[in-house]
Amino acid sequence: KIFLYSISKNRRATIISMKQHFLQSQSWERFLNSQGEKTFRLNEENFSALCVLKETPVGNYLFLPYGPSLASIRDLGPAIKAISELAQKENCIFVRIEPINKLSAKTTSKLKLKKTKDYDPKHTIILDLEPSEEEILQNMNQSRRNFFRNYTKKGISVRTSKDKKDAKILIDFLNQITDSRHFSTHSEKYLTDQLDFDFATLYIAEFENK
Repeated sequence: KIFLYSISKNRRATIISMKQHFLQSQSWERFLNSQGEKTFRLNEENFSALCVLKETPVGNYLFLPYGPSLASIRDLGPAIKAISELAQKENCIFVRIEPINKLSAKTTSKLKLKKTKDYDPKHTIILDLEPSEEEILQNMNQSRRNFFRNYTKKGISVRTSKDKKDAKILIDFLNQITDSRHFSTHSEKYLTDQLDFDFATLYIAEFENK
């Protein structure tokens, strides 16, 4: 998944100090609510959590995409306690968390956590777009930098769009690679509805009229 979004400097400081992923943000929560998802939010001094209620035939559970957000790994215990209390209140049979903090075997054992198959991508990239184009290029590895410069000279162009019709470009591309890369994608509606929100913009590269 690739999301491009802008945030204020104050909000950026909060996200960095709490190590918060975008899928734990209020913007993402509003999108989930627009899709009919029921959510809960816990906000404490040293942790926060966006909890999504998931319904299954065998029982409900709470899912925290890339969460909870923690000031430090020491705050995971208190966060799990608060989340568990919410889960009990909502009659959930289990809780699924995805903290972006690195967990040691000792922490996992102490908190009685069980590793399961990843739901969201394990590795993602957040690229700061505030520096100049030249600074961004300098921070790339040489092969990517050369690729960009060579194709720029050949006439590649990039445009932005929030037109849902242009989302077909992304959807067709995803459909082409889902089988070969062994992953599943969201529905067309789920992807195009994101363009109604300020966090989502399509970046379309065009070369030789393609």
